[in-house]
Amino acid sequence: MPLLREQVASRVRPPRAGSLDPMTAVAQGAALFAMTVGLQAQGEPAAPPTTGPRVWLQHPAVTADLAPFVVGRVLDPAGLVGVRVEREDKSWTTGTEALDKENTFAMPLALRPRTANDFRLFAVQSSGAEVPLSPPTFRIIHGLTIGDPPLARTVGVARADNSVMPFVERGVPLPMRRTFTLHTVAPVSPNAPGFALLVPIVQGEFLLAHLCRLVGTISLEAGALKGPLPAGSAVDITIELDRGGRLTARALIPALSQTFDHVAQLVVASLSLDALGTTLDELSARLRTAQGQAFRDGAHSTIAALGAAHERVADAATQLDVARGGDADAGEMARRVLIEVDAELAEFEAERGWPLAVDDAHRTLSWAASWMGRYGDEAERKLFATSFARAEQWIKAKKPLELAREVRVADRLGSACYFRDSHNCGWELEYAASRISEASDPVAAQAAINAGRTALAANDKSGFHAALHKVRDLLPPDVDDQRLGHDSGVR
Repeated sequence: MPLLREQVASRVRPPRAGSLDPMTAVAQGAALFAMTVGLQAQGEPAAPPTTGPRVWLQHPAVTADLAPFVVGRVLDPAGLVGVRVEREDKSWTTGTEALDKENTFAMPLALRPRTANDFRLFAVQSSGAEVPLSPPTFRIIHGLTIGDPPLARTVGVARADNSVMPFVERGVPLPMRRTFTLHTVAPVSPNAPGFALLVPIVQGEFLLAHLCRLVGTISLEAGALKGPLPAGSAVDITIELDRGGRLTARALIPALSQTFDHVAQLVVASLSLDALGTTLDELSARLRTAQGQAFRDGAHSTIAALGAAHERVADAATQLDVARGGDADAGEMARRVLIEVDAELAEFEAERGWPLAVDDAHRTLSWAASWMGRYGDEAERKLFATSFARAEQWIKAKKPLELAREVRVADRLGSACYFRDSHNCGWELEYAASRISEASDPVAAQAAINAGRTALAANDKSGFHAALHKVRDLLPPDVDDQRLGHDSGVR
């Protein structure tokens, strides 16, 4: 009512917004409330009295993330070496998380969707015995909050070595904006029209670029450059997501003070009929590809599910035609169907890439374990054993992002042990020297090789690693890795 708006504005003086339909606001509020109706949100369970070691905990009370972290500090650490967390349904547990020097720990959890999750805490003594901590339990509810919406899938940049630099991880509240600095892998000259360095933007939970879905590309066009761009030049990549999931990507070249922009659409964030039509065409093409793969695999249940999704996309196309005739509700129905089908296809695509991710993880873990057994000290072996056990848990739970994190830890531990062997150091340096003719700056590469040889002869590990890192930066990426990484021109 205009009179009511005037009275509120004159007495409370809030900024007035008249663009939101009141019925829409009521419907959205009712939907948010309805999502919490089935939750066991009666508060923390009553904890039985305990005389165990005290612990300070920090964790979200309600979260949309299925794998949140719990952080804690044991206040009475005498005789304790670690902490273990177990979900009360006993279907999931962590490994023993070692306490650091400050008696703190941090570990990811696994929540059951759309319900309250109760966890029990145990302190692990040096003898291996377990005792309850105080408090012995805590609770996290999985569900939407009234605050910012979470990102459904991780977004990052594919690099030339087929790895992914995650920019915004799954579950992060939107809106979100992050900037990282990457470097070009090849020189670009303004006198080479038609050539471009690509910065592929991918979506998915894998840290191998070819297993993630390409959702956009920033193209650094040679003809548009203000000046030459040497290999190894810094490029500041900014990825921004608004509350609706709309992606904005930008590349800034500091040396040239030049910006390249590209906009991609992760989900349909508005009722633009053109955006709906484009998304419908893209989903239809992805659906046909997925159906072909399912038929080749003989996956009968998947074929049936994709067939149902195909019918829903056809219905969405009909609703889109009705929306073009002026029916806004039909456009909203089409938008909702397309978002749901996009999520279903993402799950299918992740399922397809999962065996490859597991094979890669096992190869890395085996390689790291072999070098850890030769050169790892007691602390490193203990940390590696914890990381290995967690990786196996994430494989069983089919959690690609969490698995990738643990594999990355194991790979770093294995690499540290690998380079303790002087023969390996020499082999790596001489292999780089054999490719010096491919370097973007052969003179600088040769100088780095000489510095590496000198450092190796003097047993200067830090000097050797600095030289090896420098010469690798001057060498081009592996052709096969770059192809798998969506032809990325950055690292």
